[in-house]
Formats: sequence, C-alpha cells, structure tokens
Amino acid sequence: MGGAVKKNADGTLTPAFPNAKYWTTLRHYNWAFTPNARERASFLKENFVPLLDSKVLHFIPEEEGYEWDKDIRIRLSYGHTESMMLPEIRINDDVTLIYAADLIPSAHHVGLPYIMGYDIRPLVTLEEKTAFLTDVAQKGYYLFLEHDKDTQCISVKLDAKGRPEVDKRLSLDEVLKR
Repeated sequence: MGGAVKKNADGTLTPAFPNAKYWTTLRHYNWAFTPNARERASFLKENFVPLLDSKVLHFIPEEEGYEWDKDIRIRLSYGHTESMMLPEIRINDDVTLIYAADLIPSAHHVGLPYIMGYDIRPLVTLEEKTAFLTDVAQKGYYLFLEHDKDTQCISVKLDAKGRPEVDKRLSLDEVLKR
C-alpha cells in the first residue's frame, strides 16, 4: 500500500488518489492492523488506516474465486501473508493475466522449492504454488510479476515430470497485444 497515502502541509495523512477505491478483505486488513513481529515492518498503519478513515477502503468477501465482475476474479493466498489477493483479469477471449503478488514475486520463484524467506507459512506457500502454477500452465494464463527487475510477465508450462517452469518471458505490452 506504499504510495497510497500522502502527507499534507499540516501533517495530516490523506489518500494520494482521493477518487480511487482501494480493496482488500477484512481478514487481511485486521491482520495488517495487528501484525506479527515478522510482518510489523511491512504493515505500517500510516499507509492504510487513512484510507479507511477517508472511506476509500472497501472490503470484498473472502471467498476463493470471488467474481468482482465478469472479467475479474479474486484468488486468495495464505502462505505469504493472511488473505493476500491475486486478481485474475480476463483481457480478452484468449488472454487472462494474473497479478501474482508475493506468491510468485519473480520468474526465479516459479521453481516449487523457491519460497521467499519472509513467508509466514512456507509449507502452505509450497502447496498454493503447486496448485496455482499447475492451473496457470494448464489454462495458458500469464502472470504479472511485481518484484522481478528483468521480467514483467511470464507464461508457465509443465515439464516432463509435471513440474512448473517458465515458458516465456514477456513485457506487459506483449501480453496485452495478444
């Protein structure tokens, strides 16, 4: 949520984009509001409480595959942090793009054993990654990566043993033009 709030001249914190609507689950908000020692540095109240106070923060139901609208579904993940959202966006009949968030932060994390050191439940992450990447590969979806300095998007395939691996590295523009 960094960058969603700005400090005004009088020191008050307000939404940086007052006309935007921000979305999360109530479970994730509560988790962020009272973070564990491991995540305390990631969940700074000054980055999200002003959004709730300004009535621009909204909550979606916590249900897997929640259908936001006909082209957007929300997947949820619990290994990295509690109730992390992974938006699945249908671009057109042939292209679906998923914001992989911190479940798959970079192309280097596609290999199943490669899990970030600050995931709160690494074995849950492993289970989630296995199911998620298998589904993505089978359906031909693309992943948008938030922490990869060299690769914006990837497609995934299953190797001869059924393990996920990077198929193609693409720019976001290349995915959107398909």
